[in-house]
Formats: sequence, C-alpha cells, structure tokens
Amino acid sequence: MNLDFADYTITIAIVPVDLRAGYSRLSAIALTLMKIDVDQGNDVVIFISKSRHMCKVLWSDQRGHSLLTRRLNQGTFQKLVARAEDPNGIPFTKAEVLHYLDGGSVQAIRKRFLINC
Repeated sequence: MNLDFADYTITIAIVPVDLRAGYSRLSAIALTLMKIDVDQGNDVVIFISKSRHMCKVLWSDQRGHSLLTRRLNQGTFQKLVARAEDPNGIPFTKAEVLHYLDGGSVQAIRKRFLINC
C-alpha cells in the first residue's frame, strides 16, 4: 500500500458529510456531487465530519481502494469556505494538506508565506 500522494489530485470537501458511510458510499458522493471518480486512481478526496473532529480520506491505486479514518485527539479540523464564483476552489500544496490533517490552520500557513515573500 502506498501512502505517497505526490501523483494524486487532492480535494477537500467543504460540506460536512455523515462519516458513518464507508468507501462505496463516500466514493458515490464524490462522483455525484463533485464529479470526481476516486476509483480511477488519480484523486484523493478528504471528507470532514459535521463536528470537525474526524475525517475520512479515500483513494485508489492499482491494487485496490483505500479508506483512512483520522480522528483528532484535541481541537477540530479548520472550517474551509470557497467562493461560489470560483468553481475550481483554492489550490493547496501537499504540505498544507498534511498540516490541515494534523489539525493545523491552512490560512495561518498562507499568511506566513505572504509575510516572508
């Protein structure tokens, strides 16, 4: 199993999802609402729970489908918002996504980059 997502497009769903769902239901949500076919092996989709204490990460590779559950011991995942007029959303680096999955703030990283430039 490969946990290196360097060759994948990573998408974070900004609408909370009922995380009692498994891989099949969550991949169907990604396909229906986000037009992302996780089964093709090109995308990673991250779903956040309503309480923002838990997330599920879906991806596929040549050997099978994977579902990773992450529950924070402290704090919550940052609430993300997107502009309705921007259908492409906001691009994040892999480092920002990993920081987000550790419970960190994505905006704080972006502000720090702006100050150092």
